[in-house]
Amino acid sequence: MAYIEKEGRITTNLCAKLLVTSSDTALRELTKMSQSGIITRKGKGKGIYYALR
Repeated sequence: MAYIEKEGRITTNLCAKLLVTSSDTALRELTKMSQSGIITRKGKGKGIYYALR
């Protein structure tokens, strides 16, 4: 969350690297935060990123 606040956006792969986890786990966590309204998903395909609402 702090990374998104500082940089403005995050990708699934970067999230996985920062959390030292798999891309699947990072995607699951980002999806949960998106569904909760904390962040929003933007872009298409490989260009998908997440940003604060």
